[in-house]
Amino acid sequence: MKLTPEERKKQAYYRDARTGGYYGDIWKSVGKCVFCDMRDKYVFYEENGVVMTVPLYAYIDGHLMIIPRRHLRSVKELTPVEWETMRKFMYIAKKLIRKIH
Repeated sequence: MKLTPEERKKQAYYRDARTGGYYGDIWKSVGKCVFCDMRDKYVFYEENGVVMTVPLYAYIDGHLMIIPRRHLRSVKELTPVEWETMRKFMYIAKKLIRKIH
């Protein structure tokens, strides 16, 4: 996949956010929830309102994200079904990473 110059600039910005000290400001610069605008082509499992996806700007190979579709303030707000789905996805992710890496 070939990135445009704008996408390359954005990728470098996100990649260096932790070491640059501006990681907490990213969501403010985007102006919306970055997870609501997920590209469906990167979501490879979805069940019970929870998705497993490959991050666009991963820090390391094998980095996967498991994210609830609904907005939460805390993981304490997850339903038992969402927790079980996340646990299942963690198991799947572990198997995928072991198989590929």
